[in-house]
Amino acid sequence: METERIGLSPNANGKANLLNTYNSTIHGTTNEIPLERLKNEGLRDHDTAPPYHNVREENRKISRDSYVSYLGNRYSVPYRFAGRNCLLQISDKTFNVFVGKDMICTHEIQPGRNKKYEGYIANPLLQTVISHDTFMNLHES
Repeated sequence: METERIGLSPNANGKANLLNTYNSTIHGTTNEIPLERLKNEGLRDHDTAPPYHNVREENRKISRDSYVSYLGNRYSVPYRFAGRNCLLQISDKTFNVFVGKDMICTHEIQPGRNKKYEGYIANPLLQTVISHDTFMNLHES
């Protein structure tokens, strides 16, 4: 066992003794004591860190009948953007559709395949366009 090789008994406090012994001596590469260096790192508790948002992007073309395809389903977009290229910003449960720098709509990702979701065609008054920079500033706050 590793603890026996370096002269420590393999008990419950063996690991703590090992860490305290070696973290209290000067490190050969940094020429600093690791416990002292750790105090200067400025680390914070992981509970206080903001949540990480995993967002990926994919390019799509909006069909002539105003749908964008994602994971085998078709989602409606405002009709005035039919035939244009768009960018999908995809998170865990939703995706945003951008044309140029403007976010034209948002959809919840639906399960299954070969279905149409017409949320924006049925109610065109909900179609709010905001700029990409404004959207990114909202998520950084």
